[in-house]
Amino acid sequence: MALTGLIGAAAAGIVIGRLHRAAPVPPATMQQPARPANVTLTGRVLAQHVVPVAAPLEGVLDQVLVQVGQEVVAGQLLARVKSGALEGSRDAAQLDVERNQDKVNSLEARMTAARLEASRAGAVATSTRAIAEKTEREYLRQNHLNAEGATPRLTFQAAQRENERAQADWKAAQSVADQAGQTVEGLANEIRDQQKLLEQKSEALEQSKNQIAAGDVLAPVDGIVVGLHGEPGESVSPSTNNLVEIGTDAALLEVDAEAPPDVQKLVEPGMSATVQVLELGAEPIPANVKSVEPGKVVVTFVSPTPLMKPGLTAQVTIPIAGSNSTPPSRPNQLP
Repeated sequence: MALTGLIGAAAAGIVIGRLHRAAPVPPATMQQPARPANVTLTGRVLAQHVVPVAAPLEGVLDQVLVQVGQEVVAGQLLARVKSGALEGSRDAAQLDVERNQDKVNSLEARMTAARLEASRAGAVATSTRAIAEKTEREYLRQNHLNAEGATPRLTFQAAQRENERAQADWKAAQSVADQAGQTVEGLANEIRDQQKLLEQKSEALEQSKNQIAAGDVLAPVDGIVVGLHGEPGESVSPSTNNLVEIGTDAALLEVDAEAPPDVQKLVEPGMSATVQVLELGAEPIPANVKSVEPGKVVVTFVSPTPLMKPGLTAQVTIPIAGSNSTPPSRPNQLP
């Protein structure tokens, strides 16, 4: 009996121990982080639509003629890019033109003198020809009279000598006039050839100047300069595709606001927001979250005033849905 009692007592102790181990432990409580009513971020006002302007050629940025925030119109000169190679070609072409022009000027001066000489020689030839024709007529008359025995032979011989001399003078004068005319014709042909060459060299010079002028960076659209990516003296090339950035649609703006990771978790695209431009002290402007990117939140808005331009500082406020100040506790089940 005693043994039976001991066994019963032991069994009862085991059952009681198991009941104690199975009893639930009171749950521990964990505090859920409070969601703020809204988040406030700061960033810069930017244009939603930006037109990049590339460097037109490879060279050195010589001048930047605009500043960020400046309004520009299509066709306005923004900057100048210079190319040493193009300027060298331009200078060589300019020297060729000047040399060729000097040659043309010299030929034209010679032409003026040659024409005067040809005119003088022509006048002399005309005069000697008239004399030769007159003496020839006299010689023929005296020859006829001599054949008839009606004139002394000495008179006939004198007329013959005078005619021969006049004919020789006329031929000599005519030869000089012919040579003068050939000189004028030769100079005219040479001037014509040199003028054609001068035209070709002048065209080459204009092309070189146009290539240099192609280094002018012109605004393709009306807008506001929102970015400059180059300093005078720096090397640039067409791969510098955003040498100047122009914001268009001045009323369509956005703010790139810096945001830490814990804030990014609370914000989603499409959420409502407000923007306040600190420099203007304006009333909050309705906005919308455009995107949530690493390290920043982008919100877009429509500017109510032309005074609001890219580059100003803006404060962005984003209401957080479901925010609470005393969040309920959530039990944490222990294994």
